[in-house]
Amino acid sequence: MNFNSRSGFTLVEVMIATAIMGVMFAAIFALQSSVTRSVVTTTQQLERMFHARNFFIESAAESDDAEKSEKEAFTRNKKITRPSTELLYKKSKLKSHEPFDDSVHDMYKQQVTISWHDGKRKRQDLLVGYVYQPKKANKQAEAPKSPVVQPPGVTQ
Repeated sequence: MNFNSRSGFTLVEVMIATAIMGVMFAAIFALQSSVTRSVVTTTQQLERMFHARNFFIESAAESDDAEKSEKEAFTRNKKITRPSTELLYKKSKLKSHEPFDDSVHDMYKQQVTISWHDGKRKRQDLLVGYVYQPKKANKQAEAPKSPVVQPPGVTQ
């Protein structure tokens, strides 16, 4: 028998190759975990935005009612269970120092505050819109209302 001929790998070579593959697989699994977490977070954020947009449209229509539009401010809130989110709608008459000059009257700021807890921190986003709403005597035909859009996979 000839023991000097090499027909395979030594134990040291196999151990080094196994260690290198282990490090590579650990990095791949860590990356996959991070990507999965990002996909879940992005999906929840997209769902929150769909809910906020629909809430914005519904609340704006409700605030345009005759008896409620006479007030200076209108607020409405809503809680969503999945993803866990709180929505707060505010409509208020603009002050003179806000983005438009004093020549523009009857301007209102509409705002939806989107709040949720991300682990131990409280997060917030805003949707803001401005609307010109003249007094009832000058009001012309109402503009068509935007359709309410459902997030993917949600049915009523």
